[in-house]
Amino acid sequence: LAARFGDATLAEASAGLLAYAERRASATLKPFVGAASVVDVLDDARGEGPPVPLRLTLRREGAALVFDFRDVPDQVAGPMNAVRAIIESAVFYTLVTLTDGDVPANSGVMRPVRVLTRPGSVLDARAPAAVAAGNVETSQRVVDLIFRAFNALAPGTLPACSYGTMNNVLIGSVPG
Repeated sequence: LAARFGDATLAEASAGLLAYAERRASATLKPFVGAASVVDVLDDARGEGPPVPLRLTLRREGAALVFDFRDVPDQVAGPMNAVRAIIESAVFYTLVTLTDGDVPANSGVMRPVRVLTRPGSVLDARAPAAVAAGNVETSQRVVDLIFRAFNALAPGTLPACSYGTMNNVLIGSVPG
C-alpha cells in the first residue's frame, strides 16, 4: 500500500482508521457511567487452597472508562496466573463484542479506556509464576467479570456471561 499510495497517504488512512475505532468504542461506552465493583472466584488449580478471588472496579473518569484490577491476590503457586497482556486482551475482546459488530479491531478501540493491574498479582504475574491456565481459564473468568461490571452499570443492556472456561486439549508425555 505504501508503494502504491505513498507513505503519507498510508499513515493518514491508518490514523483515520484508528480514530474511527476510537469514536465507535467511545460511543458504545457512553451509557456506562458511575462505578461498579464485582467479584468472582477461580478454583485453586492445585486443589490445596481456597478459591482465588478476582475483583474488578469499573468506573468512569472523565471521558475514560477505567478497568481497575488491582484489588486481587498476589500471584499463586498454581498455573492460574495471567500476565497483563491477557487482561488487556480480555478488555479489548469485551469492548469489540459490545459494539454493533463492524468496528475495526485495532488499538483505537482501547483509547477511551485505562486498564490498571498490580505487578506481581494473579492478574499481572511476573516470572517465575506459572501461567499456563491464565490464558485459557483465568482469561475467560475475567471476561465474565467485565460483563458483570458492565451489567451493574447499565442493567439489562448486555448478554449473559459465558460459562467461564475454555475447552482445550493438552497432550503430553514424559520422554523415556
